[in-house]
Amino acid sequence: MTSVLLSIRPEFASAIWAGKKRVEFRKHLFRRTVDKVFIYETRSRRGIVGMFVVGVVIRLPPAKAWKRYRRVAGITRAAFFKYFAGSSAATCIEIRKVLKARAPVDPRSVTRGFAAPQSFVYLHASTSRRIERALKR
Repeated sequence: MTSVLLSIRPEFASAIWAGKKRVEFRKHLFRRTVDKVFIYETRSRRGIVGMFVVGVVIRLPPAKAWKRYRRVAGITRAAFFKYFAGSSAATCIEIRKVLKARAPVDPRSVTRGFAAPQSFVYLHASTSRRIERALKR
């Protein structure tokens, strides 16, 4: 299985921790089967703030994705449709078991040559293990 480091804005990370956001939406589908997502919080904290286990990953037309996940989307309808304007499909990544770090993990401490991902980056298995251990401290 594969892990990714995913860039997420602070308000969406907070919604994940609060259990209000149980699906992550993206425009593009992973090319590999992903089992864990490590969350890199953008903007203020700029660190790896936690992770979640991936449930089902499906592609749906945006209107169907909204209808199916609106109660657990953690985003307003207006923001959802603005994000998917012009897109024919929405990737829906169901969020399962969540682990929030006590403090953000500096990505440079667990991976060499770190550059914040524009969207996401695949992680080597050893990097994934290092990050997971750091999150549990």
